[in-house]
Parts: sequence; structure tokens; C-alpha cells
Amino acid sequence: NHRVRRIDLATRVITTLAGSGEPGLPVDGATALEAPLGYVRSACLAQDGTLYALLIANDALLAIKDGKVCVVVNQDGQPGPAAEGPAAKARLNFPKYATLDAKGGVLILDTENHCLRRYDPATRTLRTVAGNGAKGSAVGADWTTTQLNRPQGARLGPDGRLYVADTGNNRILVGPAP
Repeated sequence: NHRVRRIDLATRVITTLAGSGEPGLPVDGATALEAPLGYVRSACLAQDGTLYALLIANDALLAIKDGKVCVVVNQDGQPGPAAEGPAAKARLNFPKYATLDAKGGVLILDTENHCLRRYDPATRTLRTVAGNGAKGSAVGADWTTTQLNRPQGARLGPDGRLYVADTGNNRILVGPAP
């Protein structure tokens, strides 16, 4: 319903953290509760209190902090091929999942670009850490030479290794964290 909500399991109280209930790409600096959010697919909370929300309809990553919203990846909300560089101008294509890595970066499953990307909040850059943007099944010597096919989940395990749900290939890949 175009919102990010928190459920307190002890009290069973649901609190809306962001989103007006309308679809769309928010304007930077918008009040979190008044901002449109285009189909929030995934959210994760950083140590500094920043809530990252992934918009599947707008192919964008938002940072929500202190009641304000900022589009940090793909500010124009248009899909496109994976490329390295400034995150604000980078494109995503139907991203499905976001999670934090051990260094405070946001790992984004860029599903239709067949790769896993990392947003660095300190440098505001986006880089590909797994997959090469080409749909495939070849397992390479490392993450960047391994092909993915519509990956939809990733997580750092308790062992510190990266687990990637490579959905189109019906497999889970495990390797060192990027």
C-alpha cells in the first residue's frame, strides 16, 4: 500500500514510518509520511537510524531519516542497465531486495539486470559486486565473474559469508562477502 510500516511484536502496534499511500517517486526532502512511495518491495534499517526502502515500480532506493525522504539511487526513477558510478544517476531494473552489509553499505538485488549491487552511503556511489549484467548460469572464480539469472534475495550469514538466491537458476550461491 505504498508505505513502510513497523510492527511492534510485544504490543502488536503498527506504526507507519513513511509513505502517503499513493504510488510514485518522492521529491527529495519530502516529509516521509506525505511522500508517495511506488510499491515498496524491501526495507532495511542502518545503524545510524537511516531506513532504506527499495521501490520496485520506480527502480530506486530511498533513504529515510529524521522524517525526510531522499532518493539516493536512480533519482529519475527510470529503469536501465547496470553501470558503475554516482548512485543518484545510476539505473536499476526491477530491484527486488535490499539488505545491509557488514560495512554499512546497502546490497541491492538488481533483478532484471541479473546482478547484486552495493550502494555506499559515504561515497554515494553504486557498484556491481556479483554478476556481470548478463543473464546466465556460469559460476566463475569470484562473484563478478559468476552469472546470475533474476536474483531475488541476498543476505550475510552468521558465518560472514554472502548468500545469494539466484532464483532463475534455482540455486543459492555462497561465497565471501564483498
